[in-house]
Amino acid sequence: MKIGDYIKLIAVLIVGAGTVFLTYTGHLDPQASTALLGGLLGYVFGNAHAIIEKR
Repeated sequence: MKIGDYIKLIAVLIVGAGTVFLTYTGHLDPQASTALLGGLLGYVFGNAHAIIEKR
């Protein structure tokens, strides 16, 4: 993995953990949490598809 891939991985983990934490503590609406996590999964799997196609 390149450095850019690690930076993206760290960003995804921070956003995912932050979303779960803020929803659990009640600071974030559950619908917004679902949208953020859905977008995060779309980004992860969309990016994985691009990496597989590049090889």
